[in-house]
Parts: sequence; C-alpha cells; structure tokens
Amino acid sequence: DELTRVASLQAGQADVLDIGANGRIANDMKAAGFNIISAKSGVNVLVPDSVNADSPWSNLKVRQAAEYAIDKESIVKTFGFGWTSAAYQLPSPSNPTYDPNFANVRKYDPEKAKQLLTEAGYPNGFKTKIFAQNTGNRDIPLAYKGMLDKVGIQTEVEFSDPAKFSTMSINGKWNNGLLVFYIFEWPTYNYGLNLWFGVPTAWLQSLKKPDNWKDLLLANLATPAYDKASTQKLIRTMYDDATVIAIDYPAQLTATTSKV
Repeated sequence: DELTRVASLQAGQADVLDIGANGRIANDMKAAGFNIISAKSGVNVLVPDSVNADSPWSNLKVRQAAEYAIDKESIVKTFGFGWTSAAYQLPSPSNPTYDPNFANVRKYDPEKAKQLLTEAGYPNGFKTKIFAQNTGNRDIPLAYKGMLDKVGIQTEVEFSDPAKFSTMSINGKWNNGLLVFYIFEWPTYNYGLNLWFGVPTAWLQSLKKPDNWKDLLLANLATPAYDKASTQKLIRTMYDDATVIAIDYPAQLTATTSKV
C-alpha cells in the first residue's frame, strides 16, 4: 500500500521508496527533506483499434483529430506536478533517439479537430470508448474524455482490473476505442519498436501498423550497428500515420534518504 510505504520511509524503516510516476508524493517527499531521483523512460500513449475496418479509428483523419483535441500541456500541468512533460514524438528527451528538431507536430487545436472529423465523415462526431486500468489515476483518462467530448468524440471510459487489461493488450483485442498504454523505452530505441510494434508481436493486436512498416522495421533491425537516422525515420512514419497518440513523458520517481 502506497501510504504504508511512505510511512515506512519516513519512520526510518527503509532508505529507498519507489514512487512510480506519482509527482504529488514526490513533491511531498522532497518537502520532507528526502532526495528525489527522476528519470524519463517512456511515454504514455493512446492506442486506437485501427485494424478494424468498421471502426472510426481506422480513419487517419479521426486519429489526427483526436490528437488535436487533447491539450497535452494542460494534462502535464494538472497531473504532472512539475515532473512530466508533453510528448509530440515517441522517444523521451532523455533517449539518444529523441529528435529536438522534430517538426510539424499536432498541438492542441480543437477547431482543427472538428474540421478533420467533418472531413472524415463524422460532422456530428461519434461514440467510442477509452480503456484504462483501474489501478492508475482515474482522473487522467476522464480528462481525455472531457477533451474528446468537446470536439464531438463522445467517449465512455471503461476501467478494467490489471488482469483484464493485460488480456486486452497482450494477445487480445478491443473494439471502437483507445487503449491507455505506457510504452517503456530502451537506449537502442528500435528494440522497443520491435517489441511493441513488431511483425508479428503479441502486443496491441487491434492496432494497424503504417503501410510498408514491416519492411522498414526489418531493414532498420538488420543494420550492423544501431542506426539512429533510420530509427528516427520509423518514428516519423508512425507519427505521420498517427499510429498511436503520444500524450506525455512521465518520470519514474524514487525517494531516498541521505544514506543513499
């Protein structure tokens, strides 16, 4: 239990506390005199069921509209407590593959979102779901819902226990909805691309990869040494396709005593 673990650290019964991504507790621990170690190691994303031809999420303009509808800066300001940052590409700023010159990103623009929905054939929006685990901060997917609702993407949030959620994300499927998912990253970023988005992979079976993705990924993996430029091209390909919607880079937080 989180409160029990925090109390143990404060009582001197432990020297290291894994805080996860809870910035509020990190700030409380920092104010209490503990050291905070922060590391970016991945990205929170929304994963559409784009492989289903009858799903609105199979339409590129719908996926783009959803990204324009979400105010990422507001999300990190409200829920990040100063430790997270908005994401407009998959690699986090601490990763060697991160591109500081990544251009033509989709920043918050609800009017643009409505325009794209109209162009996609949904001038009055549509109904869909957000699938999230019930162990996290429930206010975050509800915030996504509020932003999507405003542009006409009428969203119901379905919270699942970890077992059911794992079944959906590994060798499972979902219909007409967005999966709230965390993509862990490695220094050689294509390792993660092959894990989460490989052909084949056990993960995210309802997600459609970009056209020609298999050939691009296999060519990248076959280089004798890690090819940063080729990996960045893969990331650009995913972004242009709106394969997933990157939201923010959470920090993995640890509190320690002065003994550490």
